[in-house]
Amino acid sequence: MKRVRLKHSASLLGSGMAVKMIQHQGTQELFSYWRHLRGFNVAPLREDIKPQEIKSLLPHLFLLEPLDLRHYIFRLAGTAFCASYGREFRDHNFLSLWQGEDFRKLQDALGCGVERLQPLLLRNEVHTIDKVPYDCEIILLPVVDHDGRLERLLGGMWMLSNPKALGGKSIVEQSITSIRWLNHANDNHPSDLNARSKHPHLRLVSSNG
Repeated sequence: MKRVRLKHSASLLGSGMAVKMIQHQGTQELFSYWRHLRGFNVAPLREDIKPQEIKSLLPHLFLLEPLDLRHYIFRLAGTAFCASYGREFRDHNFLSLWQGEDFRKLQDALGCGVERLQPLLLRNEVHTIDKVPYDCEIILLPVVDHDGRLERLLGGMWMLSNPKALGGKSIVEQSITSIRWLNHANDNHPSDLNARSKHPHLRLVSSNG
């Protein structure tokens, strides 16, 4: 992937601050698991992820294959994640869940973040058919091959309000309220990107993942 300059403001958070900014316990557990797996490396290997070690998180998780700067394709999707949208995600593009400016904002952030193999934390406002807004949290964590190249993005999504608040209704639209990159523990980035640049169970949904 070629380098992309992020055109929208975003925050860069060190590991300690990142944990404080993460609101949902499930997101915190997944981020901590990812950090444990990577050890002193930039990111863990895909084969290091053991689903049995994170059973309670699996319904909310998904796995993306980056094909290019506009396509991050679902290869795995958890049952709770699919149920939130009322559909399956076989070969769907993760970015297609957003439209217009949000699509471009997330595309830019991912283009910068995956090049540096940095985790990304999203806050999202979702709406069901009744137009009532709900807040959710999405985390995207890089997973690499043996050559240190990005192979997949391990993601998770949790509702910040009552998980049952949707009442069985499906998400029909959503908008991004914030994007934050989560720094590695030994990174020393400034907190303002602009100052720096004056970016249940898992279900197999694709056979080639």
